[in-house]
Amino acid sequence: MIDQLNDFINVLKYLRNKLIVYFSIFFKFFPINNRKIVISNFYGKGYGDNAKYIVEEILSRNIDFDIVWLVKTNLEENFQFPSRVRRVRYGSFKSIFELATSKIWIDNFRKSLYPLKRAEQYYIQTWHGGLGVKKIEGDAAEKLNNLYLKIAKNDSKMADLFISNSTHLTNIYKRAFWYSGEILECGYPKNDIFFQDNSNKKIKIRDYYGFDNNTKIVLYAPTFRANNSLDSYNINYSLLIETLEEKTNDNWVVLIRLHPNLIGSDNEIQYSDRIINATHYPDMQELVIGCDALISDYSSCMFDSEMMKIPTFIYASDLDEYMKDRGSYFEFDELPFPVATNNEELMNNIINFDQVKYEQDVDNFNNKVGLKDTGDAARQIVDVILKVSIEK
Repeated sequence: MIDQLNDFINVLKYLRNKLIVYFSIFFKFFPINNRKIVISNFYGKGYGDNAKYIVEEILSRNIDFDIVWLVKTNLEENFQFPSRVRRVRYGSFKSIFELATSKIWIDNFRKSLYPLKRAEQYYIQTWHGGLGVKKIEGDAAEKLNNLYLKIAKNDSKMADLFISNSTHLTNIYKRAFWYSGEILECGYPKNDIFFQDNSNKKIKIRDYYGFDNNTKIVLYAPTFRANNSLDSYNINYSLLIETLEEKTNDNWVVLIRLHPNLIGSDNEIQYSDRIINATHYPDMQELVIGCDALISDYSSCMFDSEMMKIPTFIYASDLDEYMKDRGSYFEFDELPFPVATNNEELMNNIINFDQVKYEQDVDNFNNKVGLKDTGDAARQIVDVILKVSIEK
């Protein structure tokens, strides 16, 4: 019954989206603004990810663009938008008008709400995952519903440029994203921050949560499950803190950051003064910079922390089940991270962690996957936008 209800809801969404697409034919009578950029992030979930850093590059160079950010109104207060960024409600008819009359589209997820794309428009798909463990898109097509597959294929058909941060990801685009267009291997704009002086960002995170400079932070950032259950997030946080303090002789706290798909479920976790909810912090990259260790399961954030050689651990209590569901691009012993499937293994991995070996393993892995991040991605993408915006 639940599956039938979900199918019915998906059909209604599909029909609504089709109605919006056809209604947007009217907007073809309005001219395209060559200096307008319209951005969507995680289906309207606020100011962040790759597009945030593209915008900040535009603003730092004082380039005259009309920048429109599509955001769900109930999430606006969670983010601080630059004054030059116009906010428009995601999914509204005004948002469709803005898309229909802009030269540049930027998105990191598949577009389901959009006008008919016009020949003069240019769509940059930044994606959101970068390097990742779990199989995605066409590589996991049998696990995805037909509506999503239709949306994904159409999104790739519309895209003019995908950006990639590795040879590994480029190959996935070519094989599994139904995409044969241009790919810019420039790295990810959101990762540029890892190649800068980040001392102020570390202070910012500690000030935000009220920690002193001597407090160490372990960030726990798992990905979501298909059923949105939190059952596998069963780390013994008290034991984790105790083990980290035994290893380092420092004071530690835990920040818990759930995936954007689980924003409404964060209250299901029991917090304390040393186990803190970080799900609503507006910038995941800043959290990575601010932490002294990271624990994840199958999330691509592990490949962010390793760029800064931050100690990173995998805790995957449902490893066998999850791999049967989605499959993996890597055997877990290929990864540079210690892997645990229960609390005892996780604590042992922390106690036995060797930073020197870890850094060597990270370098070897990054060479293997052809990592392209160098801190210059946002500049390269803005240069593309400038070139495209003056083309008629």
